[in-house]
Amino acid sequence: MERELQYGKNSLPFERVIIPYHCIEPGDDAIRPEYLELRKDPITGFWNKINPFKKVRKINKSEYILMISADKTCPFCKQNINKLLRLSIDNRFKISKLSRQNSILFVPDKLYSKYHAIVIPTVEKHAEFIDEIPVYDLIISFKLIKEFVSSNYRNDSSSKFVYIHLNHTLLAGASQQHLHFQIEQNTIPTNYHRILLEKTKEHFARFKSSLVEDYVQSELNFKDRVIYSGKFIDWVASFSPFGHHDVLGLVKSFGIFNMAEINLEGFVKELYEFLVKYINTLDLIAFNMSIIDSTFVKEPGIYPIIRIASRFSSEQGTTAEGYLETLHLEKLAYTLPKETAREIRKAFE
Repeated sequence: MERELQYGKNSLPFERVIIPYHCIEPGDDAIRPEYLELRKDPITGFWNKINPFKKVRKINKSEYILMISADKTCPFCKQNINKLLRLSIDNRFKISKLSRQNSILFVPDKLYSKYHAIVIPTVEKHAEFIDEIPVYDLIISFKLIKEFVSSNYRNDSSSKFVYIHLNHTLLAGASQQHLHFQIEQNTIPTNYHRILLEKTKEHFARFKSSLVEDYVQSELNFKDRVIYSGKFIDWVASFSPFGHHDVLGLVKSFGIFNMAEINLEGFVKELYEFLVKYINTLDLIAFNMSIIDSTFVKEPGIYPIIRIASRFSSEQGTTAEGYLETLHLEKLAYTLPKETAREIRKAFE
């Protein structure tokens, strides 16, 4: 067993343990050396595992299309959306529906947080993949989200924790084939966000600097997990991944919805470009994305971050959370961060 410890900015520890072993595959007499890695996340302190030798199978777009035929009765398409909206209107909310051009935001009948909305970027056509959505429709969608969360916050200043989720395709847990976003706004943070806020507060008290900003700056200095630095977002492959092809984006603003309109549009364009390159470069279509916004948090050292991780199949079927993830809060990934970074980085060169 080998232990490696590298320090980043403000003594931020990047620690990993390498456990070597030997493997004999059935029907193969050769003994092959392999290894398992344990990595400690510098942000949360969680230990995660990586086994890059696990056999997995990606499901690409053409294979997915053969598996899932387009649903002509899709409730998120233009010809059916009005019926869905009539069923979903809830008078408890100041805003129950917003629409502009091809995009619609509405409050669903079943809620996952105090304020919850679904955003459909494009209702004019049945669109399942991010590269089928016009970037202009995505910009309009984020403006609708801004209107929704800002209105809620004006009426309830305790609802300061905002999350934007995308489950890309049914294989990533989407409830409908038609691409859509889930918006959550609550008075308490998610478990991951709570830990991030606590660690950030401790880090800022000690170093007077942002924990996530120091983490990303450390990665920019290390270089091998850097993907791309844009005008609005710095992208790195997570040192201790919480999923396959786990990447983290640091938004260069104290809050997405504090941005001037022209900057918000630039941010969405940059995000869209990255998502398209992410799926096309890695040749996959199932991923989960969460944007953790900080517009209303207003604490020192806090920035919005974007988390993305892919979903694909193992030899036994679609990978799902098992005992490690469910009962021990310990993630197992099959992709090395430096390889993830190298693959996506090629698309920006």
